[in-house]
Amino acid sequence: MRKEISITSPDNYLATIQFRLDEMTNNNVDQEDSHEETLRYHTLTWVNAVSSNGKKIAFIAPVFLVRCLNPVTRPAYVLPPSCELPEPFTTDIPSLCHILLNELQRLGMMKRYEGLKNTLELIKQNWLKEKLVLANWYLLMSGENYWIYSNQSTCDDNVLDSEITRCLQAHGHLHSEIDACVFFSHFGCWSTTPYFSDNLSDSD
Repeated sequence: MRKEISITSPDNYLATIQFRLDEMTNNNVDQEDSHEETLRYHTLTWVNAVSSNGKKIAFIAPVFLVRCLNPVTRPAYVLPPSCELPEPFTTDIPSLCHILLNELQRLGMMKRYEGLKNTLELIKQNWLKEKLVLANWYLLMSGENYWIYSNQSTCDDNVLDSEITRCLQAHGHLHSEIDACVFFSHFGCWSTTPYFSDNLSDSD
């Protein structure tokens, strides 16, 4: 069966992606997998940047990343004339991962798309998948030619986490904000969170 293509305006594209993200985030909060503070980090906007080959591009990114990188990046003033709406999110990877993968496809950055997609399939922990995506979003926004991914058939989560940390360590505020986003988004999985402790005591 032929896939139905839905073309829409940039404003509606952003609104639709934001609605889908809010829906998934609110569901995770209701399930106590995420903290409600996650919503603050899951606000999206259009942004303009210059790619590593000097081409001006417009894409969707989390507002908190834009604020961390300002004035390197700024809210978009040049938007694409129209956008194709992607398929709805699935739950196999965090929602932000879907969004960046969609944007890379839409921009025709297939090498980055394939590298990121393959690496996400190798990573065991969802929180690390999201951290990787946020770090690569930063690299895309800042026009870096560097891209964090694994070109191997296996991926060591600890090694990858260390590489992400090295990439972000020169940007203290950005690094701490990405860590906070990941922390709240995956709040239910940490063994030291109040959520875990409260539920542990309730089960005694």
